[in-house]
Order: sequence, then structure tokens, then C-alpha cells
Amino acid sequence: RLTRFTPALHQVQYARRQASLLP
Repeated sequence: RLTRFTPALHQVQYARRQASLLP
């Protein structure tokens, strides 16, 4: 259940981190 969600969350966090850096 969480196994398949783990990769998705990882990408989401990465995108959110980049968005935060953006103006």
C-alpha cells in the first residue's frame, strides 16, 4: 500500500521544494 505511494511522495516533495525556491 505505502510501497507504491512512497515514490509518488518523494517526487511530490521534490517538486514542492523546487517550487518553494521559485519566486
